[in-house]
Formats: sequence, C-alpha cells, structure tokens
Amino acid sequence: MRQSNGLSIAGLATYIDITPGFLGLIERGQRSLTALMMYRIAEFFEVPVSTLYKCKEYDAILGISP
Repeated sequence: MRQSNGLSIAGLATYIDITPGFLGLIERGQRSLTALMMYRIAEFFEVPVSTLYKCKEYDAILGISP
C-alpha cells in the first residue's frame, strides 16, 4: 500500500509517529508493529485494520510469513 500509493518511508513514519529508520526495520521484519501503529496505518489509508492483514505488500510490516 505504501509503495503503490507513492508514499515514502519518511512520509508514513511521520504520520504514525516513528522514525523512518524504525519503519524500515519493521518493513524488513526486524521489529514489530504495535497495535497503535497498525491503527494509524489503517487510518491513514482509510481502511479497516483487518485489510492490512490481507495486503501482501504489508506482509513484512506485519510479520506475516508466506
């Protein structure tokens, strides 16, 4: 979702109130999202949180194994 909407790591990180470096770690599966971060991401994209679990682009962010 982030990339397909042309959103930079810095842009999304600012919205969810974390550093771009930390978001990069989340995207690489090296850190986990908190519930609040998931809520803010869903809020930003105007989708239910459950949608994030179904989005392949968010697999790394959510720590979902294929």
